[in-house]
Amino acid sequence: MGIICAYVILYFVNISVEITPAGIEILDDYLVSSMMLSILIISLQVNQIKAILSPLKLYGQMSLTNYLAQSALLIVFSSMISIHSLLTFLIIHAVLLTGSSIWLKYFTMGPVELLLRSFTYGSKVQIKKTRQVEK
Repeated sequence: MGIICAYVILYFVNISVEITPAGIEILDDYLVSSMMLSILIISLQVNQIKAILSPLKLYGQMSLTNYLAQSALLIVFSSMISIHSLLTFLIIHAVLLTGSSIWLKYFTMGPVELLLRSFTYGSKVQIKKTRQVEK
């Protein structure tokens, strides 16, 4: 409802005050992004959607590693072949989502996060997951 009201207000403000097309586009971008974020937050209240989006949690745990790997993979893909940007996006993120899930099965954090944490604390950090013995 807030987004609809914001569009109505934007319409009447645009009538009374001259806003450049670039200014309207900027305001529109903020409205659309807030609408998308609201939809995501509301939809995460449903358990089935939580289950579908759960791999994103692992992707976020290795966010710095994935950010750097995304840049490296983008350079590799763009230099090797020229394919559509949406297809490149889907391939790179599928690889990173899969890689993050596999990596975090065996380790507690990503390799870049490990380096950052080691430099921050000045000591060696345990990265391998310990297995708990069931009784």
